[in-house]
Amino acid sequence: MPPRRTPRIINFVHGGTTYQLPIDGEIQIRAVNDSPPFVPTTGAQSAKSRQYHNIASIRDIKNAFALLNERNFETTGGVISNLFSAEAETRFNSGIWFPSFENNPTMPAGDTGSSRSIIMPPTTGLVVRPSAITGPNRNPKAAIFFAGTTNSGVFTGRVDDVANGGGVSDDYNIDVLRWTGTAWTEEDNLVDASTLEVRFAPLDFVVHKGALTVLYGDGDAEVASSADGNSFSNFTNDPSASTAAGGRLLDDGNTLFHFRNSQSNVLGIEHTSDAGDSAWVSGLTNAEGPLRDVDRFFDRDGTSRIMVLTETSLYWLDISDLSAGNLVLNHLMTLPASGRAMMEWNGELIIFMDNNKVIAYQASGAMRDITPSNAFPFGIDVDGQVCVTRGTRGIYALWSGADISGTDRAPLCLMWDGVGWHFIWQKGDASISGAARFVVIDPQSGDLLMAVQAALSENTTLVQLKNIEDDPEDHAAQDRALAMTLTTPRLDFGVPMVPTTVWDIFNHTNGLDANETITKEYRIDGSTGAYSAIGSAVTADNTLTTLASGVGVNARDFQFKFTYATNAADDVAKTFDIDVGYAKLWPVRLMYSFNVRTDFNIPGGRSAQQIRLDITTIMGVQTKGTLNLGGDAASDSATVIPIPETTASEIIGNLSDPNGAKRASTWTLHMLEA
Repeated sequence: MPPRRTPRIINFVHGGTTYQLPIDGEIQIRAVNDSPPFVPTTGAQSAKSRQYHNIASIRDIKNAFALLNERNFETTGGVISNLFSAEAETRFNSGIWFPSFENNPTMPAGDTGSSRSIIMPPTTGLVVRPSAITGPNRNPKAAIFFAGTTNSGVFTGRVDDVANGGGVSDDYNIDVLRWTGTAWTEEDNLVDASTLEVRFAPLDFVVHKGALTVLYGDGDAEVASSADGNSFSNFTNDPSASTAAGGRLLDDGNTLFHFRNSQSNVLGIEHTSDAGDSAWVSGLTNAEGPLRDVDRFFDRDGTSRIMVLTETSLYWLDISDLSAGNLVLNHLMTLPASGRAMMEWNGELIIFMDNNKVIAYQASGAMRDITPSNAFPFGIDVDGQVCVTRGTRGIYALWSGADISGTDRAPLCLMWDGVGWHFIWQKGDASISGAARFVVIDPQSGDLLMAVQAALSENTTLVQLKNIEDDPEDHAAQDRALAMTLTTPRLDFGVPMVPTTVWDIFNHTNGLDANETITKEYRIDGSTGAYSAIGSAVTADNTLTTLASGVGVNARDFQFKFTYATNAADDVAKTFDIDVGYAKLWPVRLMYSFNVRTDFNIPGGRSAQQIRLDITTIMGVQTKGTLNLGGDAASDSATVIPIPETTASEIIGNLSDPNGAKRASTWTLHMLEA
């Protein structure tokens, strides 16, 4: 064997100590990634991934308004089931459909043929029916289905501004309206040509002892009922005290409760045990209001109770001493925001509040925040409203009020199904704050009905969304809207420290052609600005589109937006899922590999034994050091950290000595650029 040449000396500097290393051969420099591409280890995604082209699949949407980004790809198998927002029908397993089309039935003509009216007043802002009402109910959900002996349908009430002048000398009617399943019709006048303005409004409808019963104000509190759904008769005895906006009725079997708000927002409760033949009995006076809603739920002992929601608190009503006229409100919780409405669903009491806040309250006293994301924000607004109704699949909530900048927002309807929020409808333009009136499902037709007063000079816009409870797959006529959008959460694909390259987008769809298109866009790195287009609009099913002409886009995080457009309400275009092709790679860095002579005494320097001890010390280093490669140390150096050979093998595969078999007196060191 030829004699070994004198080794070249290089230095490793760490913690103020310089270690001299005699190297045998040359320094090998490799461009590497110090972590392999991410491949999920569990779930369906692990069977579908290629090493450098993983797939995130957007499907099985459970929550169309996610609060959190989807990050746990390993346990979900790369499936994103939460969207940041979706103006789409996401409730059914048959696919993601265009939302229901907005149908606008004709408003019944006023009593003079040209009058203005508003359903379930009062209101504030520019629309005032009448001006004396200053404290509107924040949950005007007074619409109810009733099967009368003559007429059946959804019933509600309105104030009819007969003289159409808006002054104090005008006449006003209180009318009962009925939805027949295809149109609205006026059934009766509760009040005809009244000139009174104080507390003048229909306030609530319930079914009590087989009759449709309505609470209204005509200066004093009045209660009327109808067994046939056609004509109404006042109770023999009126409630003992007047009620302002926010008054409520609650049927408790044999007992009818009247929850009343005074104009000074004091809450009182009275009741009658018949249909009005007996006088009302006062059971509670001067409680803190104003009242917002009443419903039934379970207390912490598991007993069904009457729940009372005010502007500030949630109570349950103790009626155990009802016969003695003693009612007690028991405080359950103080609300984190101003109360608006509440309704039971799936063992939880869903409480809606101002500022777009929603909590799910449990009988144990536990609660969880289920506020929708800020995709459709409604800010703090004393006039903001939330109207709620229960369907077969969840609770439908109709928001109306101001956004976070204080400007009016277009009324919005979402549905809570116990798992997440789903988009139902939003008005096409901004409306007067508090303009959305009621939301109710017709159990006969399956239609969702609502009312929106768009401007002072207009009658109420009546909205009908057909067959809202049915899977669109089963509709005879689709009657879908002409546009929708899907927006993903901001996706970092698991680890934002490691940038991601997104290569392409695949849309799995049905029904696309030149008139049914998808526009795809993205934005990166936390941007809240404009999106960038991904190719041209997709006009055919099952289309793969590449980013940046196929070379991909590299960023810390991505947010995608898909805009769908069609040209006919009966088109069947829908999407099943969206696949995002990506690779997650560390940025390329350098790895230095060299053989250190362990049998060489450096002249005037360290001995072979010291060099072997130095190598042991170097391999225990846990922080960065400086590797001087020779020559000008100031310019020919690198910041590195030593790594074991097993780690180096994981990064670049099986290692081999660049100069053939290593001698027993050499030690290979690997240092990774830090």
